[in-house]
Amino acid sequence: MIYFAHAMTDYGTPREQQALNLLAETFENVKVLNPNEQQHSDAAHAFKRTNLNCMEYFCALVRECSRVAFLPTHDGMIGPGVMKEIVEAHIFGKAVWEIDLYGHQIIPFEMPRVLTVKDILDRLAKNAT
Repeated sequence: MIYFAHAMTDYGTPREQQALNLLAETFENVKVLNPNEQQHSDAAHAFKRTNLNCMEYFCALVRECSRVAFLPTHDGMIGPGVMKEIVEAHIFGKAVWEIDLYGHQIIPFEMPRVLTVKDILDRLAKNAT
């Protein structure tokens, strides 16, 4: 399953639909988890009542997926919520893809110099010997 990370300002817009179409074309037969679905909106609001930061709910969804595809803003920037989801995916060793609507492609996204949990455990194991 692919988590579709995108800014709330893109929810319900043609950009969102274009990205969903491109995801379906690129990753055939793979379910896309869209945080804009009503069930996630309801759950996030319920989560907010007991926690200050509803992003923790969305990060839990990221951990349930095998990879993340994100849509940057129209000017190519990455907002803080989407970046938190990207970092969450990276830390847990999940592939991250960037959706490029202008080039009509989905490309791998690299996080330079950020270790995953596995990287840290491997380093600790190596130092223990």
